[in-house]
Amino acid sequence: MESRPNPIRVLVADRSEAIQQAISTRLAREPDMRIVNGVASSAELLAQLERFLPDVILLDANLDGQVAEACAQIAARSRQPAVLLHALYDSPELRTQ
Repeated sequence: MESRPNPIRVLVADRSEAIQQAISTRLAREPDMRIVNGVASSAELLAQLERFLPDVILLDANLDGQVAEACAQIAARSRQPAVLLHALYDSPELRTQ
């Protein structure tokens, strides 16, 4: 598969470095995507937006207590990347559903 001339720039925001790495490794296989950075907090995410100019932010919904505020600040920007929220839960109840 041939890559796009302008790949989709993805910033991964997850509190777990292992999860960041797993997501980045998987998405790096996609020829039309490029991982631009990984961050572990909402403050770090907001600080890195101008530097990396992502098209998409893959955001851990449980990153920290500031996710809603970070999303509001992203939405208020003139250049708004798409924000995809994800969450990982490890509970017996969810495993059986």
